[in-house]
Amino acid sequence: MIGQLLSQGGGGPPISAAQIEQFKVVIRRLANKPGRLDGRLSVNNGRVQLNPVTIIYPDANLRTTGPLDLPPYFMETRSEVLFAEAPNEVYLGVVFRGPMDRPQPVQIYPLRPVQPQQQPGSGQAQQPAQGGAPASNDPVQQQIQEWLKKLKK
Repeated sequence: MIGQLLSQGGGGPPISAAQIEQFKVVIRRLANKPGRLDGRLSVNNGRVQLNPVTIIYPDANLRTTGPLDLPPYFMETRSEVLFAEAPNEVYLGVVFRGPMDRPQPVQIYPLRPVQPQQQPGSGQAQQPAQGGAPASNDPVQQQIQEWLKKLKK
């Protein structure tokens, strides 16, 4: 079950509330930003291998590796977020597994501390909407909030 997430390498403790908060900070920094897709993939016998595929944002990269099996529409991928201020450090890694139309996060790692992004010209960090939810009606953010609710169980 998702509530029993383990740290990298398996067998570790469940993810903490502090790690979930850092996950939210990372996602808010990437939300609604333009990105460019780059990378390599191969297709062989109905299997797409991401080697890796990267979404390049102005101040971060989201790098994904792993297979997508087309006939059963199943995926098991590892995605990692790297910010420009420390481009060799993974701030967030998520392993997604399951049907391609509704994969679930099955592992989250290592969740290094991330600073909230500053609002342009204000000198203040963006604050989440009431209750810690993103201030957007973006369906991607809504899906992330749904996953986070499951993680807390």
